[in-house]
Amino acid sequence: MLDCKKALIEAEDDIQQAVRLIKATGAELAEKKAERLAADGIAYAAIKNGKAVLLEINTETDFVANNSEFQKATSDIAQTIADNEPNSMEELLQCTCKAQSLSIASLLQKMVMTFRENIILRRFELLSGTYPVAYMHMNGKYGTILNLETGGSSNKAVLEGIGKDLAMQIASMAPEYLSQEYVPEAVLLNLQKETRLDIASDKKLSGKPEKVIEQIYQGRINKFMKTHCLLDQPFIKDDSITVGQFLSSQSQKYGMEISVSGYCRYEKAEGIQQ
Repeated sequence: MLDCKKALIEAEDDIQQAVRLIKATGAELAEKKAERLAADGIAYAAIKNGKAVLLEINTETDFVANNSEFQKATSDIAQTIADNEPNSMEELLQCTCKAQSLSIASLLQKMVMTFRENIILRRFELLSGTYPVAYMHMNGKYGTILNLETGGSSNKAVLEGIGKDLAMQIASMAPEYLSQEYVPEAVLLNLQKETRLDIASDKKLSGKPEKVIEQIYQGRINKFMKTHCLLDQPFIKDDSITVGQFLSSQSQKYGMEISVSGYCRYEKAEGIQQ
């Protein structure tokens, strides 16, 4: 309100000129705030238009991230992503947010003016399919989306429970790949090379039979897969089975083939220097 009053006074009650002044002030403020570190915020996950949307918006403080107006704007941005299915951040910034009657770029500028903090829309992901799932943990410290595919008839109540369990698994265990088949060849070759070198340089293993060495090598490769691949990880609700075995048991139990076709996990401010 004070900004509007100041602009009207400066524009001598010319509303159009006042609007131009406010926009110019907002751009200048956003430019100044952009120099400040935004290492808080939210990893927001939701279902919009039957699609799973995940996005991260960074703020300077959790006070802003927990503000209801900020969270409403975040939800509106997620809706815009579902409505437009942009392929890049550049495309998204040009999309119109219907709820706010602004482009996403203008909405972010408005948020900076409102909250007087640097606010950055850092990244986003969109998944669609048979049964999309969205999950937020610790008030948006972690956000997870995934999509379940089913063969034959589907039971939504069953899929909801399985989806939540898997979303919690992903949020907690942070798998990098869906399964061993999705590990990039370059990563696998480097892993194999480093493992061989580590074993060769371990004096404790010197002179061991080749069969023993090979078992140790394979054990280390398997350990990597159990740590980094979702379907090979121990299931958090029953670590005597893997996530893949859990899905197989549920498929048999309910008479429908259930699989994960894709997932994404964000941790707010991940990798941002504090």
